[in-house]
Order: sequence, then C-alpha cells, then structure tokens
Amino acid sequence: MGSVTVSAFDPSYSQHQESDLSSKQAWAKFKGKYKDGDKVDPATWKTRLRCALNKSSEFEEVPQRSQLDISEPFKVYKIVDDTTVK
Repeated sequence: MGSVTVSAFDPSYSQHQESDLSSKQAWAKFKGKYKDGDKVDPATWKTRLRCALNKSSEFEEVPQRSQLDISEPFKVYKIVDDTTVK
C-alpha cells in the first residue's frame, strides 16, 4: 500500500524541495487550474490538493505519521485498497 506526503509550503522558505512544488503544480495542471505561463501560486495549489485528498475515498490520512508541530509540517495519506473503498 502506498502513501502520499503533503508538506506545507512557504514561498519565502528557500530550501523548499522542487519535487513537492512539482507534484502540486502537476495536480493544478491535471485539474485545468494552471497552464504553463500562468502565475505560479503554490499556496493555492497546496490547498486544492489537500482538499482533494480529504474528499477522496481513495486516500485516508495517517495521523500517527503526520507531523504538524514542526517547522516544516506535513500530513501523510495512504492509498486505500480498492476492496476496502465503500
């Protein structure tokens, strides 16, 4: 079973990992909310991705693996097995 980690993004934080930004940008492109050349808006992309994960029956948050009280907080979601989706 796989998992997805959604970390916080602070545009002023210079050590932010490119892969984290890329996954949020890819989601925005997939949903038609971003096209190459549009204004880069990582905070909005993060919000939309997090909302989609929370609403989806295919993902479930793993609170015991999430870390919200650190300088770079993140949540961990697991991919729900198709046989357990209601």
